[in-house]
Amino acid sequence: MWPEARTNSLSVKEILYWQRHTMNMKYEVVAQELQSSQIEGAHPTDYLNFYWQTKINCISILRYRMSLWAEHIGAIESRFKVPDDLDCVRRVNDIAERNWRRYTTEEFTRLQGHVIKYPVDIDLNGRATSLPGFEKFPDFVGQIS
Repeated sequence: MWPEARTNSLSVKEILYWQRHTMNMKYEVVAQELQSSQIEGAHPTDYLNFYWQTKINCISILRYRMSLWAEHIGAIESRFKVPDDLDCVRRVNDIAERNWRRYTTEEFTRLQGHVIKYPVDIDLNGRATSLPGFEKFPDFVGQIS
């Protein structure tokens, strides 16, 4: 979910604005279904996730799944063979969250692959809010919320 254009252009800002609203809508739908299913301990990000890449060109989505994991996550693990398994989802979320913290620290720290948590928090109702202190992307002028 990253537009290919000048980072400060009006069109990119519009794309990011509507992406945010689309994400919010999708998370709310997932949250409603989880609540109606009464799945204990379930969170919308167990079932739906958005990631962004630092300014690195994406590889073809037609590549094999394990090649994508190796490229984006920087690792191949057996749990990645079943991407809809909660263990796989939570592992990818953990890596993306750690990469976000590494990316936003003052001190340089190597990322694991290049998947980074989209800089929003999702509550149990599926509402997306900017992470505290990050109303804009760190390397970009676009608004997150």
